[in-house]
Amino acid sequence: MTRPTSTDLSPPSAHEAAIRALLLQGQHGGAAALAREYGVRREKIYEVRERAQSAVAEAVVARGTPARGTRTPSFNDADIARTAIALRVATPSSIRDEVALLPIIYGTGWSYGKIQATLVEAEQEATDRLRQVDLSSVENVALDAIFSQGRPVFGGIDLDSGYLLLLDVCPSRSGTEWAAVLGALGDDQRLSPSVVVKDAGSGLAAGVSAAWPRCRGA
Repeated sequence: MTRPTSTDLSPPSAHEAAIRALLLQGQHGGAAALAREYGVRREKIYEVRERAQSAVAEAVVARGTPARGTRTPSFNDADIARTAIALRVATPSSIRDEVALLPIIYGTGWSYGKIQATLVEAEQEATDRLRQVDLSSVENVALDAIFSQGRPVFGGIDLDSGYLLLLDVCPSRSGTEWAAVLGALGDDQRLSPSVVVKDAGSGLAAGVSAAWPRCRGA
C-alpha cells in the first residue's frame, strides 16, 4: 500500500528533515528517499532544505554586530581540525559528511583534500604514539589476521585489558612476515607474552615460534 503524501510537516519533523536534506544534498535519490520516509512530496523536502540553507547563511554570513554584553564565538583552524577528527572517530562520518557538516557548525568549510590530509596526519601521530607504549606487562595475547581490500591485516589484543596492541597491514601472512611484526613489538615495545591464543594457521604459528619461542600457545 502506498503511503499517502502530505503537503506539510510538523515542526519537529521539518527540523529533522531539513538537517538530513542538507547532509544528503548532491546524493542521488536522497530527496526522494526522505520524501517517502516522511510521507510528503519531494518539493516539500526541497523547500525545508532551502529554508535551512538560508537560515545558516543568515546566522553565520549575514550576522550583524553582536548586541552589547554578548560574546562572539571565535575559532581557528585547530578547532576545525579537532572537530573533523572527533567526527571521524566518534561518529560514522565520512569525509563527504564532514565537508557538509563543517559549514553548518562553523559557517566556513574545508575541502575534501584538506580534511583528508588532517585525518591522515592525526592517524600517523596516533600510530607514532601507540608505538611508544610499553607492553612489557602484557602476559596473555590473542593474534589473528583479517582481510581488508584483499590485503591481510594483522591484529592482536591483550586478553586481560582488551587493549589493541597490533593492527598492521602486511603484504602476506607468511611466517617471515608474522615474525618480523611480532619481533618488532618485542624489540620496540618489550612485548613478550607468556600465552598466545591463535588459530592453526602455519604462518602465524611459525611467526610466534620465531618471535617468542618460550611462550605457550592455546
